[in-house]
Amino acid sequence: MLSEYALELMNQAVRDANQAEAEARLDLVHRADEYYQGRTESETVSYFDPGMIQQIAYGNNNITARVIKRISQVHKVRPLLIFPEDANQNAIATYTEATKTKAAKMPRAERMLNLQRLIMLKSTFRSGRLEIDVIKDFVPIMGDDPMVPIAVCYPIHASSEVTDASGEVWGFVSATEQFRYNKGGTIIEGDDELEGVNPYGVMPVVFCFEEGAPPETEFMDVEPAMDLVEANLAVNLALTEMNANIRFQNFDYPYLTNIKNVGDVTISQDKFTELPPGVEMGVVGFSSHVADTVSGIQFHYKSVSMNYGLDAKFVEGVGVESGKALQLRNQELMDNRSGSLENWRNIWDALYQIEKVQMKYHFKVNMPDTMDVDFRETMKIQTEKEKREDADWLVATGQTTYAQIMIDSNPDAFPGDPDATPPVTPLEQAQQFMLENLRKNSLAESAAAIPTALDLALQQTPEGVLE
Repeated sequence: MLSEYALELMNQAVRDANQAEAEARLDLVHRADEYYQGRTESETVSYFDPGMIQQIAYGNNNITARVIKRISQVHKVRPLLIFPEDANQNAIATYTEATKTKAAKMPRAERMLNLQRLIMLKSTFRSGRLEIDVIKDFVPIMGDDPMVPIAVCYPIHASSEVTDASGEVWGFVSATEQFRYNKGGTIIEGDDELEGVNPYGVMPVVFCFEEGAPPETEFMDVEPAMDLVEANLAVNLALTEMNANIRFQNFDYPYLTNIKNVGDVTISQDKFTELPPGVEMGVVGFSSHVADTVSGIQFHYKSVSMNYGLDAKFVEGVGVESGKALQLRNQELMDNRSGSLENWRNIWDALYQIEKVQMKYHFKVNMPDTMDVDFRETMKIQTEKEKREDADWLVATGQTTYAQIMIDSNPDAFPGDPDATPPVTPLEQAQQFMLENLRKNSLAESAAAIPTALDLALQQTPEGVLE
């Protein structure tokens, strides 16, 4: 039987290994993010001679961002939040206002998760609201269970005046504490009343895995989408080489044989060239490899796209597709990403459990125990007639209302009014807007017939209307 000391040493070794794995992963995370942002110059030019690279444009085709944005389908349409029917409407209105920026942050979180395959979402009370911080580089601190973090450290910012890593500012949060510190080990004191204390009793973070759960080996044994990054690098190198081929091999080069003194020969475009006896002159031209390079680039592009469930037309980007073809292509992509829906439902639920605690602490409101999230299908490609028929069918079958359709098509027009007494929800605002318009239309129809273009042209009153 192992002693307590031996067990502690083993647990510490596991914790150290997990932390080392997390820190090693940061380099890959930063590299993937650089490619997503299109900041690839430093790595691309390092493969070429400095003198040559200064004379050409380096290749930078951001296929990383294009693929990631295309496969991120879950938040293409803003999800619908569903609360229990007996929920406190004042609390829901307060929650809607407090989490106003969440809808804009979650699509970015999805893209980052598809790229990094492991991110952390932190719910932060800031400027009177609950905001979601998308954090891609962090180091979890493990307790007795090497698969369950008890705290986490994450970088906040690095001042431009800092010259070494000891000045980088990091954040620390656990279920009971939260504070900032620099890499030199000094805790930074702040004026925030929450500095040093976590009043929620839970860590306000959610660890998000693309696969839905941590791997069985180690908590941080997850690499970013390096296959996409490496393919992007190969494409950038090929593009740079093609630019060099065009730049330096578009010209023919003259040559002389059996010449003792090159100064004896004058070559000019508007004069005959006289060659000394026995001297021969010729011109050599290099073959172009542009076509082969383009073919190689397309191969890399198509290969990595197929890995992510995208077809060849995504790479080629040519041709006009019918609405039906586009619908089928979007449906196929959604089928390939169907596993992401359940994963994101769990992520939203985990965030909501944290937000409930924060709403009670900061806003003194009790939120319902549960909140369902309806991830609606990607926006259909329809004609105006198809849109009207689809809306009428949904209303006729009781699946929605015209007011809800108005909110879905233009959510910014109906934000609701949480400050009113009683608060007005977006749905109530849309219903009131519809009723008012129907009343105005009814008054207009009963007052007079609408003049036609012919009536206006002939300066006469509409038929059946008395003067």
